[in-house]
Amino acid sequence: MIVQFQADIRFEFGLDHAITAVDRLSSVMEAGRAKAWSPEEKGPRHSRLARGVVAFRATVVEADAKFKLGQNERLDVLEDILQGLDPVTQSDLRTAMVHANLERRGGGR
Repeated sequence: MIVQFQADIRFEFGLDHAITAVDRLSSVMEAGRAKAWSPEEKGPRHSRLARGVVAFRATVVEADAKFKLGQNERLDVLEDILQGLDPVTQSDLRTAMVHANLERRGGGR
């Protein structure tokens, strides 16, 4: 799958915004980890590192998602891909690929 976003971006300059952005990102990325890291552990270095960050807010105004399920492959290549998918662990992917290519495969074998 590919997703393309159109967004309105608003930059938030200043050390306070940068520190807030780093803290928020760190808390999300470290959540649930056994040895979660916290920016405060860096002490005074935390604010020095944050000086190299420009915080921003993005408001998504449009999203365009496309599933790449073999629609652009030659039919023989698509069939090879389908044959190579594991019937147990990749059955959902295989089903989606078959469905996306029903017409060109002659009904969906």
